[in-house]
Amino acid sequence: MEDYAALLTDHTVLRASAVAFTTSRPASVAARIAKLPEHITTVFLIGLNAAQSAAVQSITTAAGGRLVISETDALTATVAAAAVTALRTTKIPPRHGRLALLGADRAPHLKAVLLECGAADVTTWHGNEFNGHTIRKMLVDHDIVVDLTSQDSVWAVSKRVVSVPADTYHLAALALPGLLSALCGHGATQVTVDALAAAARALALITPVDRALPDVRDHRLDPAVAQHISKVLDGPTGRLPYTRP
Repeated sequence: MEDYAALLTDHTVLRASAVAFTTSRPASVAARIAKLPEHITTVFLIGLNAAQSAAVQSITTAAGGRLVISETDALTATVAAAAVTALRTTKIPPRHGRLALLGADRAPHLKAVLLECGAADVTTWHGNEFNGHTIRKMLVDHDIVVDLTSQDSVWAVSKRVVSVPADTYHLAALALPGLLSALCGHGATQVTVDALAAAARALALITPVDRALPDVRDHRLDPAVAQHISKVLDGPTGRLPYTRP
């Protein structure tokens, strides 16, 4: 929690402070958010799973409350960027990539974001255990496998697999400052698929050809993400295709 607060303080003009919750029940968390001081207009939510975070966001939005951005949102944008980069590395043209998504329930918007970023097809797989036959079939039938189940050891073809570690901070941190800055700057009340896809495209565009994601020290990181999202929020003409300049 303190890491994220320091990240936002260092990389945005926003003043960030950590508030601990003693429950993971969405209704209770949403009620606590509603009671925060009026000058707090945005909440970044960590420590809840994807379903719990989505429930908090839904309750808060329905009540006309603050913008709630979850750790899952930031992670979704970064993982989508890594998948776009992997497709590019394997020289799959836009609108032709076939992706398998494992553990889709851990990032409910990821499939839609991947499609918005240029994937032709995304097949979702549920569960945490996959045998050798299933893994081989995934690799035969798909160009890229996106694994959200943190089981790195089962993959031998790493260039065709985007895997997520158990500690997702360093992935989420790549997208978060720019995502939060753009949404707050435009007075957004919800995190949309278009905004997450814009963040993913921005990350992919500034990723060097020999990397899966941009370096956290890249000075273009935060402004690129914020600018791409701002173009989407400003209107349909700002939607950018899955290309690399």
